[in-house]
Formats: sequence, structure tokens, C-alpha cells
Amino acid sequence: MPSDLGNILPPIPIRLLTLSDFFSNLIGIAYTFIALIFLFMLLLSSWQWITSGANKETVAQARARIVNAIIGLAILGMASFIYNVIARIVRFPEQ
Repeated sequence: MPSDLGNILPPIPIRLLTLSDFFSNLIGIAYTFIALIFLFMLLLSSWQWITSGANKETVAQARARIVNAIIGLAILGMASFIYNVIARIVRFPEQ
């Protein structure tokens, strides 16, 4: 029966999160946060390298920070792979 407000649909039922949903969401948020940290470190190191004025110490610090950021990104990728393998074994929803 239409009313003055039009057709009003009932609210979508709230679904409780399972433990696997909770961990999937938590890991997705952590991956996003870590990726943002990587991006910040990469931009900061690039800026430090550009503005170093050919100072060898500053260039070495920037290069070391870039290498560390790339190593961190590789660790994040490996962690994602390991998580997906475990998720398939215990049937967690994949990210």
C-alpha cells in the first residue's frame, strides 16, 4: 500500500560478523595502512634524495630508506600470499 512518502523498503537485516569475516576485514585494513606507510616512506625518501644537493650521506640515507621500503612491500606481498593460502585451507573469505 503506497503512502504519502512513496514506497519505503524495510531496512537491510544486520548480519553478524563471523570470526573469519572479522580477520579478513582486519587484515584488509592493515594492508591498506601498511601500503600507505610504504607510499609515504617512498615519497619522503625521494624528496630527501632530490633535495640532498649531492651530499653523499643524505643520498645514502635516502637510498637505504627506499630499499627498506621496497623490502617492506615485498614482505607485505609475501604475507598476502601466505594469508591467501591459509584462507583457502580454513575457508576464510579471500581479500
